[in-house]
Amino acid sequence: MKFQNKIDFHAHYLPKAYYDFLEEEGLYCPDGFPTPEWDEAWQQEAMGELGISYALLSISSPSLYTGNKFRSRELTRKVNEQGAEIVARSPGNLGFLATLPLPHVHSSIFEARYCLDELHADGVGLMTHYGGMYLGDQRLDELMAELDGRGALAVMPPTQPAVMVPDVNEEIPVPAFEYFVETTRAFLNMVQNDTFTRYPNIKWVIPHAGAFLCVLADRFESFALMLRFADPDRRVDIMEDMVHVYYDVAGFSEQKQVEMLLRNVDASHLLYGSDTPYTDIAACVGQAEALENTEKLTAAQKQMLFSDNAKALLPKLR
Repeated sequence: MKFQNKIDFHAHYLPKAYYDFLEEEGLYCPDGFPTPEWDEAWQQEAMGELGISYALLSISSPSLYTGNKFRSRELTRKVNEQGAEIVARSPGNLGFLATLPLPHVHSSIFEARYCLDELHADGVGLMTHYGGMYLGDQRLDELMAELDGRGALAVMPPTQPAVMVPDVNEEIPVPAFEYFVETTRAFLNMVQNDTFTRYPNIKWVIPHAGAFLCVLADRFESFALMLRFADPDRRVDIMEDMVHVYYDVAGFSEQKQVEMLLRNVDASHLLYGSDTPYTDIAACVGQAEALENTEKLTAAQKQMLFSDNAKALLPKLR
């Protein structure tokens, strides 16, 4: 690896409480994708192979949503405390994002405060939806206000859509396509409801180079004009919102997405992401090398992507 001090904004961890949850729920192949094996030793080895000096750990799909408020609260507390313990054993090169018991807003505010103030989480991980309540839903406004007041970091990992079309793409794992649809859907819902405008201090990170946003931005903007014409008090500005947030480039983004994303977004808003351990380590190496060697980014932009932008977003890394 040419860059040996990468900061990874898209790394997943699977603590014992999460494995136990998957077992209890019978989720042996959630989202049509096998659950990988993970432990702290594997994490450190992967970071060494990829030239990563700091990784921000988060829970991937499925979320801990169960439909039972009290069980969700108990599960998220266990996962968060185990995450804090893992970070404490590797000070300086690991951080974690708090998991919240959404869609239960007041419980989530309480958990966010505990994790950010007591467990020293770097931010929160918010799935695209919880039981069909998507980010941007105004029922989440109290939580958004809490995070906004703190200037909190919020990363948006995708999950399986709330409604799947039966008998379509059954042999294609959900992450291959539906995750991109979910990311785009949730982002547009937030644009539609002016979430980014009303809570401008939240530092959002959108995964997988923004999914389909760089392709659909101009098309959506033409429809947003109609919404603004109907109600002049609404902002509904996807172009401005895209500029406002950050993007990790996890996945096969070098081939087309990064170049297209840079037509709408400044390079200062790009972040490195490995997507370990859900992406095979050999594929992660190949993707990192593609980004290191691409001619679509200047040397300065690569330095920004791999570490400098992350240090600006997380001052403790400076």
